Amino acid sequence: MNSPDSSIRVKRIFDKALELGLRGVAITDHNEFTVANSPFSEVLAIPGMEICIEELHADIIALGIKKAVKPELSLKEALREIRRQGGVVIVPHPFSSSHNYPSLGEKLFEVADLVDAVDITSPQAHVNNRKARSAAESLRLAKTGSSDAHREQDIGRAVTVIQRPVNSINELLDRIRARETKAKLLKQINL
Repeated sequence: MNSPDSSIRVKRIFDKALELGLRGVAITDHNEFTVANSPFSEVLAIPGMEICIEELHADIIALGIKKAVKPELSLKEALREIRRQGGVVIVPHPFSSSHNYPSLGEKLFEVADLVDAVDITSPQAHVNNRKARSAAESLRLAKTGSSDAHREQDIGRAVTVIQRPVNSINELLDRIRARETKAKLLKQINL
């Protein structure tokens, strides 16, 4: 991994995903575009990155992009760039009370037309998932779950569930855009 937040080896992420029965993994490292190759046909590798928008010190996730999105872009410029590349925008931990988890907060309501989904099941105890769910519902955005795994034991603590089969990255992106997702929190982390 490229992030100082995690030392999990990419191969181990896919091993753990297979053990847990996960069908896809998105490795969204901090300000680093990641395209991993899954060693298993059963586990889809989703290219992406977590971008910390410098002007706001707030995170957004880009899935399905083709190249890195610069963190020095303004929020709207970054969101438009993700869309221009054919990716989807997910807002992770949107209402966090921790300065270690930069969140978009109320700014989400100002840029909702450029957002595809909201992470509503952060396993981090300091994230207000109830408020995230309410925002996603009122803004009619897809709901996703993310483990935000920095340690191996965190992999799979929260997941995005899609009822219909997904066989490609494009199908996954289309399901998110169509709001055909559910989020499931399996275990909360208390740090």
